[in-house]
Amino acid sequence: MINPDLVGKLDFTPAVIVGSKQFQPSTQPQYKLSTAQKQTNQQKYDPSSKCALIVDTNILLKQMHLADVLNISHEDFEKYFDVITLDRVISEVKDEKAREYINTRLPYKLDVRPADTFLSQADIDCVHDFAKDTGDYRSLSKVDMMVIAAGVKLAKDKGEIAKVKMEPKDLSEFKPEHLKQAYDAFSSDSDSDDEKKDSDESSDEQK
Repeated sequence: MINPDLVGKLDFTPAVIVGSKQFQPSTQPQYKLSTAQKQTNQQKYDPSSKCALIVDTNILLKQMHLADVLNISHEDFEKYFDVITLDRVISEVKDEKAREYINTRLPYKLDVRPADTFLSQADIDCVHDFAKDTGDYRSLSKVDMMVIAAGVKLAKDKGEIAKVKMEPKDLSEFKPEHLKQAYDAFSSDSDSDDEKKDSDESSDEQK
């Protein structure tokens, strides 16, 4: 499932974590982990249910060492996490130094999945609909939404899709009545823009 406890410890976006809550990184620096904490983490380790950490271009461009961000050893990182991305993410990396880093110096194994065959249209539509409902559709790129869709896909594969929030919380209670007209006008404009974006993306795919 998308694990908010782990995502909260990753000070960057976008990234999606899918998998069990078997391991929770300590908020303390790694060298301060007690023997009891290390033993507890080891007892919880189950190699058959590793967390899938799906990364976007931002993480690769900034050359982030994910084990250090999570305050765990690189050995434990390999045990508890599979790092996954999409070929569309790799295609976005144009900088030569960044590409050299990805090809030769990544401190973890990167599993690159082909977006066109790995993702179903249903997974992508699910993310599109959710983003439209939250008002994030216009601010997310096509690849951003594919990365999130990969999280939906892996949650299904792991049998944890029931734990993923598929519809956003209704925010109507936060809209003051005296601003209703302004909200309605904004919603109408957003729908028109979303339809235009859908049409543009459809045209791009046909090309």
